[in-house]
Amino acid sequence: MTVEAYIERFEYLARLYTLVVTKEWKCRKFEGGLKHELRRFLVPLRIREFPVLVEQAKTVELLEMGPAEQHDHRRL
Repeated sequence: MTVEAYIERFEYLARLYTLVVTKEWKCRKFEGGLKHELRRFLVPLRIREFPVLVEQAKTVELLEMGPAEQHDHRRL
């Protein structure tokens, strides 16, 4: 699943969660659902602002792709 698809699914499910959602909780849960390849770069940064974490996850995903995959991804 791409980061974009994961973001959409995560946001949808977070809206259904009935307990209080803190920024830190949201970031930790989001990190926990990322692929290991992405998580190993993002978790040590300890980002606790959700929009910043999302942008960093997108950036790391693009960097992890090969040049051909990046070109295809940007065309979508």
